[in-house]
Amino acid sequence: MKKYEEKAKEVFEEVCIDKDLMQKAGFERNIPTFVGEWLIDLNCPTGTLDTEGKRKVKQFINKHLPTKRHKNRLRNKLLNGEVLTILDDYSVRVDLTTGRRK
Repeated sequence: MKKYEEKAKEVFEEVCIDKDLMQKAGFERNIPTFVGEWLIDLNCPTGTLDTEGKRKVKQFINKHLPTKRHKNRLRNKLLNGEVLTILDDYSVRVDLTTGRRK
């Protein structure tokens, strides 16, 4: 890291993000840039996007930003009483009293 980058990280801490890492990450799915940058910064505290950091980011994306093709899996989890945290706009209807999925 260059001296001015170190100073920016020191002064602004968690709001200072290396934008180059998002380009290098090469995510398979389209996610908002600010979300990807936040995830990378959260999982790569050294500022280096290593294999472990990529794995953690991918795991987070798969868990909290599921694709539409996973809707039946989400329905089953809700039907089984699981609590889900989804960071996207989804609409799911499950009648929990009858167990009917809509």
